[in-house]
Amino acid sequence: MELQNLGSKQRSIDPFLGLVLSFAPLLGFFLTLNHTALQNNYIYEELMMLGEKALLVFHGAPPRLENLGFVYPPLIYTFVVIFRSPLVASAFVGGLCASLLIFYLYKAHKIGRVPPLLFPIVLLFILGTPSSLFILSEHQSLCLFSAVFLQLTYHLYRYCRYHYTFDLLLFGMMTAFLFFLRFQAIFLVPLLILPFIFSRNEISAPEKLSIIMVAFFPSIFFISSWSYLNWIFMGDPLYFFKAWLNSVGSATSKDEVAGDMLGALSYSFERIKEMLPLIFPFIVTVARQAKIGYRRCKVSPSVLAAPPSLMIFDAFFGVTHEHSMSYSILFLLTALACWMYIPLEERTIWFDRALIVSFILTFAFNWALLNKYPEEQAFIKALEKPLDHSTIKSAKTLIQELDQEGNILIDDARGFPLVFFEGNPRRFILPYQYEYETVLSSPYLFVRYVVVSSTTIDRVAGRWQEALYGNLHGFKLIGTFGHFILYERIPDYIASTVP
Repeated sequence: MELQNLGSKQRSIDPFLGLVLSFAPLLGFFLTLNHTALQNNYIYEELMMLGEKALLVFHGAPPRLENLGFVYPPLIYTFVVIFRSPLVASAFVGGLCASLLIFYLYKAHKIGRVPPLLFPIVLLFILGTPSSLFILSEHQSLCLFSAVFLQLTYHLYRYCRYHYTFDLLLFGMMTAFLFFLRFQAIFLVPLLILPFIFSRNEISAPEKLSIIMVAFFPSIFFISSWSYLNWIFMGDPLYFFKAWLNSVGSATSKDEVAGDMLGALSYSFERIKEMLPLIFPFIVTVARQAKIGYRRCKVSPSVLAAPPSLMIFDAFFGVTHEHSMSYSILFLLTALACWMYIPLEERTIWFDRALIVSFILTFAFNWALLNKYPEEQAFIKALEKPLDHSTIKSAKTLIQELDQEGNILIDDARGFPLVFFEGNPRRFILPYQYEYETVLSSPYLFVRYVVVSSTTIDRVAGRWQEALYGNLHGFKLIGTFGHFILYERIPDYIASTVP
């Protein structure tokens, strides 16, 4: 009996030990990838933006503490602020999330819940496909969102099977975390608990009410508190949501579908159709679910509907820049959750084989379709050799033209790469500072350099539109570096000569 207990304890420890042991090498691997890419002139724009905001938190003049949540989803910042490096933070999150997936998949493999070959194939997929490498080493927010969603489905399935209130409470907490990673994800909560609400016979009305209250309460609490803080400090309870949409608007590719539900549905259908070769395992899982029905868990249809539904919500609110190759990972994780968390009385042999084949095909299509996805393609190229044309190279070249002395007027809505790579935010006059409008009205009196972005009408170009064409009163044109235009103040310039 003691030997049996020891054996069962050992089996329960093995997956956790694997989680711990796998984290360090994965962290080192992803850190090596994003540092190599940075040396070769590539870093994901989101990481640069987060890096700049973290610099402003610690070294801004004054420190820009409101960035920690009033504008951007706060959990995106957490690890960047802790490590004070977006590269380390992204690699840490990637290593942690990959280890978590390996942990759950290995447990499912050991008890025979997934096909025997699935574990090594998924492990190869994690370490050998552009979409996986990109999301785990560069795309911190989507990686963290996917991991929280994976954990959310785990507790939802456990509640469906065992009816432990503790799992329902943890499910509610996970939905609140989703909100703090991507505000529009809050609309997934009703979708995920619909099967409980519309169940006729198994669940009584008071129990349905308790499920709704426990599932929604954490999200409602956090949304209410965040709205209250925004109302007190920003004067608008929804400031955080509107400002976040505006901050990512420059990267949004489908502005015409924002606010149009039919347009969002059409857009999402087209993107999913384009993504089909990258989500074959998801299609196999949907077919398997249709075959086995509601056995063991009634929420599987809602879980499988979550990724396309989130894409529709993204499109409706105008945030479509993330719908690239790496977005397919969310579909694949959802598919894996259905296999890892739902025990079946009998094996579905043909679906098991189809799942293995689908992962192999998806692995191949990840590389075959790489040239259709510019972000992932640039990342993979940067792992091999320096990129000749990139925002990072342009920013680095411009910074080399600057002397160590002299302030710089810029709008960091598009100029954040310069602040990030220069490393000293106190040199920059930025829109959040009280003196910005004064400096903007007469830059020749206050700053040595002015930088204008030619891709969008930033606040500097909005005030001095001739700066887009090589002319700025009191300044001489130094050069154009990618979409950045650099001006330096003319020595001994007489302000009275300005018209």
